Amino acid sequence: MEAARNPDYEFDTAISFVRGDLELALDFAERLAPELRVFVHARERETLSPDDGLEHARTVFLTRARLSLVLHRSAWGGTAWSAAEEAAIRERARATHYRSLIVVTLDGAPAPDWLPADQLRFDLESYPIEQLLGVIKARAQELGGRLQRASPTDRAAALEQRQAFDAETARLLEGGTAAWAGARQALLGAIEAQASETAARTGWEIEHGPGASIGGFVVVLQGQSIQLKECELEQASARRAYLELREYDTRLSVERDGTGRPAQEAPAVARVTRLELRRRPTIGWCWHMDGKIRPAAETAEAVLAKLRERVERELRPKSWEP
Repeated sequence: MEAARNPDYEFDTAISFVRGDLELALDFAERLAPELRVFVHARERETLSPDDGLEHARTVFLTRARLSLVLHRSAWGGTAWSAAEEAAIRERARATHYRSLIVVTLDGAPAPDWLPADQLRFDLESYPIEQLLGVIKARAQELGGRLQRASPTDRAAALEQRQAFDAETARLLEGGTAAWAGARQALLGAIEAQASETAARTGWEIEHGPGASIGGFVVVLQGQSIQLKECELEQASARRAYLELREYDTRLSVERDGTGRPAQEAPAVARVTRLELRRRPTIGWCWHMDGKIRPAAETAEAVLAKLRERVERELRPKSWEP
């Protein structure tokens, strides 16, 4: 049976995107539900090993979803996840004469060279999101999907479920610090893992751990430093707690073997970014930073990217001045 007419698809639509576009992907997913069953791979990134997660995402786009929705920007296809998804999407699109593919352009980057010139592309400036939702639903129906119309009772139940979820989130944060501590540790663990991987691949010396005299969690690279500092965490509540990402143009000291180092004068902070803890039904605990919602692993990437940017600016040749 032709793939496009297979009635046994697990998902009506699967969304492919690069890091930084998670919130937009979730927005599409939440607006399409419950009429369509939508796959967003964010939770798999957090719970599966890299190899298993990549294979899982690949099979979804190849055989388990009727329609692939690509949120395309210049980086798409250039990361491990999007490259694996691109190969599956491309194979499936050819088999369905490209009817199983919708491309939404986000930054004006040229479309993939394998996409036919006459394949329609959409952008969020010319096509408001409500129009795009209509296009996605219509295409899913063309491929054999059936819209699951929500009754007033269904909508009321969904609203009640979301309100209960939000109330539970508030109780977890207001009634203690365990949830906060777990989410914070997941983020710090992801930062440590990615910093160690970077050091192994590049040969750079990257220090990370508790700040020896300045406190918080510190990462040091090439004489530049960042610090994650807990703010407004109360003894029995994390309701107002958040993290500050502080950047420094100097080398901070890191504790070793539980022993401190001589106190250093607090250096000037070059820049501060606020990280706020969030919880979403689709991805669980996540972080709001620079206007975007990201799970722990992607937040760690964004945090370390700020440190790399500082190093790159320092290493960039200075222009000669007479």
